[in-house]
Parts: sequence; structure tokens; C-alpha cells
Amino acid sequence: MAECWGPFAQDLDAALAALGTRLLHRPAKLRFFAAADSAVTKWLRQRRVALKGQTIWSMPQLVARPPVMPLTTPPADMAAVLALHHQFFAGSAIAQVDATHPLFVVRQGQAVAGYAYAEQEGTIGRLLYVAVAPAFRRQGLAARLVRSVQADLTAGGATALTLVQSEQAQAAGRLYGRLGFAPGRRLVSGELMVR
Repeated sequence: MAECWGPFAQDLDAALAALGTRLLHRPAKLRFFAAADSAVTKWLRQRRVALKGQTIWSMPQLVARPPVMPLTTPPADMAAVLALHHQFFAGSAIAQVDATHPLFVVRQGQAVAGYAYAEQEGTIGRLLYVAVAPAFRRQGLAARLVRSVQADLTAGGATALTLVQSEQAQAAGRLYGRLGFAPGRRLVSGELMVR
């Protein structure tokens, strides 16, 4: 899956054709993010793409030692982390673990209870995924994971920290609000298959 955030070309059909020549794998899924009343959104609706609401949150910097230390190489139980990921999300993007894509894992005994996955590009840090297995919820694990991402990205020089929350993830939105995050722009997203 590739994400397309814009700015978008005037001729979206031509831009999609040009983008298609650069795709390494087909079929490919492209996820577009745009304002609800934009030309891109209208273009996606014409193609009968289902649109979902998204909220971009700003996270405050956090100067502290991460409660859960970041991993910069895949852990031995990466298969268990991926299994948890696939309960909630598509794809295997979290398999790329390195210094710019740290992984945070919380275990209860031998079980992977939750994880968070982030990305840092220069001074921009993003929380990409956070998930807690249903059996381990209501223990504060998601908050520990998010705080760990904040602290690690801040220590790595990130001055702007963001995340995207799907409208279906209402519990996540409540967590982000309790952690002091500020909701920013509201967008819609839609996925388009390119063959």
C-alpha cells in the first residue's frame, strides 16, 4: 500500500497513470488523504471509492525515558507481533524495523500484549500503529506505548509529532485526548486499486 497525501495534480487521471508506471508491484493499493470537499475526494467518489473519516492529531513532545524501550531490529517473536498487527490492520509495514522505524513491544509473560510502531524523518515523527491484544486491554498498555513513542521521537530530535486516527477507532481518539494530544485537521481517505 502506498499513501498519497498531495499536493495533487490538476489532471488526476494523468497523474494516476504516471504513478502507475513507478509501482514496483501490481496490483497495488493506493490510499489517498484529502479534505472532504476537495477535487480529489470528488474524483475518488466518481470511482466509487469508499471514503473514511480521519483525524490528524498533534502530539506534544515528551522529554523522558521511554517506559518501553524502542527496538531497531525485529525481535525474535516478530511473527507474534505481526499476528497481533493483522488482527487490526492490513499489510506488513511494521516488519521494517530500524533506527528510523522503531518498534515498541509490551509482553505479558511470553505473550505479545501490545506494540507501537513509529517513523522519524528528520524533525518529523509519526506514530503509525498502536495495538493492544483484547485480552490485555484496560491495563494502561496503550498509554505506555504511546508515551514511549513520544519520548523516543523527542529524544531523536523530532519537534513535530503526529498520528492519524480512523473514525472507526473511537477508543483511540479518547486515549489521545486523555494524553493531551490536540486534534488537528479532519480528512477523508479512500483506497484505490491500481492494476
